[in-house]
Amino acid sequence: MISGFVKAINKRHERAISGGYNNYAEMVWKDCIHRDVNSVFSFLNSALQASHEETVSDNREFELIDVLDTLFETIHKTFGIIIKENENDYSVLNGDGESLGTFSLCLYNNYDDGNWFNMDGPNNGIVNTNFVEDDTLSSTQVILLWHEVGHAIHHLLADLSTVPPDLWELGSILFEELCSEVFDIPISTNCIKKDLAIALVDLELSLSNGIDEKQFINIVEHVQNSIGVNLDIDDIGKCIYGQYGGVCFTYPYCRDLVEQDRQKAIGMMQPTNK
Repeated sequence: MISGFVKAINKRHERAISGGYNNYAEMVWKDCIHRDVNSVFSFLNSALQASHEETVSDNREFELIDVLDTLFETIHKTFGIIIKENENDYSVLNGDGESLGTFSLCLYNNYDDGNWFNMDGPNNGIVNTNFVEDDTLSSTQVILLWHEVGHAIHHLLADLSTVPPDLWELGSILFEELCSEVFDIPISTNCIKKDLAIALVDLELSLSNGIDEKQFINIVEHVQNSIGVNLDIDDIGKCIYGQYGGVCFTYPYCRDLVEQDRQKAIGMMQPTNK
């Protein structure tokens, strides 16, 4: 597995060099707000210094219908938009009743594994969770559901294909924080630390000029020891494969934006070219 990671890292570095960039980070940051190493390291170091109280387990269960009703009420209160349930999906309407698009919810293990949001054109999207079994959700599942719907609302407001990569997680993180506030569910400290660890590993790998297996292991172990979390194969894979490779710092950056100035974060999600 490690050899495969190293091979992929070195191949993408070669691709960046052939494209005229100094490293992979420089290549994928061309569409970001943050395009230089110093600014990225600056807010990651700030996030590293920030203290978050250790969370305690929350064993409550929540009714799905109540979670969705509260979610849609919060969306209306926050953005002034209306969610209208259709037979197979949900319409999103602005304050004048004009359509911003639709999204579908796949909740009952009938689509695909995992929790994710996919764009389906500029005005449509699919939210997938696949963890609902008996119409009740754990506190963790409530946060996850709001997280993915946050992506959908961000997309329908601003079209995620036009959003700078370092803001890709703005909607999801905002909705996590709104959910935490509404239901009094604490955001997992371990998840916050893990997002930061992934971002730091991702940054080191993306800036590297080619590495070997020993260097790869040293980077991962150093970050894990510094932050006090363990990263699994999927966490590390996020740094290397797919669209988030090189821009995993979107998670801690967007959380910092939301925590520092929520109204500014909400404003950054508002319609631009739609």
